[in-house]
Amino acid sequence: MKSLVILIILVLSTSCASDDDNYSASDGELTVTIDDEINTSNSLIVNSSFDQYTSVRAILSNSPDIIITLDIYNGEIGSDALYFMRYHENGVTYGAEPTDNGFTSTVTVNDGSKIDVTFAFTLLIYDSVNDEDREIVFSNGSLVVDY
Repeated sequence: MKSLVILIILVLSTSCASDDDNYSASDGELTVTIDDEINTSNSLIVNSSFDQYTSVRAILSNSPDIIITLDIYNGEIGSDALYFMRYHENGVTYGAEPTDNGFTSTVTVNDGSKIDVTFAFTLLIYDSVNDEDREIVFSNGSLVVDY
């Protein structure tokens, strides 16, 4: 009986592992101007275990409650290679796709060990804390990461 309980615990603990387990610290930098304020991050983590894309998370140095995640199609370069972006602020996550609000991006390097991308877009969100619509402008975005 004891062996059965241990086996069940092992199965449950391995089957409940999240994608977060596959993120690893990487060298690089993300720089982006958000609403006219320059933000940088040297704290990048990369998850390259997905079949179709690589996900890069950046915690902003001057605003640690803000996390930006960029998902880039594996091996793709050009204006269609960055396919999704998440902006996480104060416990709430917002997303943007290339079809949204002037979303522009160019991936120039994407070889399985390095990504170099520039991006800009406007994110329209509903701020439930202040009960109002809010526009967040991301400009001059740049990500360079070695992983």
